Amino acid sequence: MSDLSTVSQSSSMLSSAGSEPEMLDSDVANRIRKIVCDSLDVSPDDVTSEASFVQDLGADSLDVVDLAIRFENEFALSIKDHDYLHLTRLCDATAYVEGRLSGAISGAKPAAEGAGAAL
Repeated sequence: MSDLSTVSQSSSMLSSAGSEPEMLDSDVANRIRKIVCDSLDVSPDDVTSEASFVQDLGADSLDVVDLAIRFENEFALSIKDHDYLHLTRLCDATAYVEGRLSGAISGAKPAAEGAGAAL
């Protein structure tokens, strides 16, 4: 299974779970939400699981690249160029990062001790 289909499946499961899924209250989701809020200057209430970083939160193409770099720095991992364009919502980014950190999505590198300090 490709990395993107894993993210898509994970995001679909999150979307079908009803109200804000428990996974999106995880440490990873909260750290991603904070990065998005800080980067895009939006309220945490606006960063819902299904809110599009571009369409709903006003990110442009440079903001999307910046978000990917911040996710990489926060979680001490490398996001493949062809993957970051598909991380368009909180649920997508959370599923991808958690998958990478757990090894469920290939290319995962365990976060280094002390890595992930807030930006």
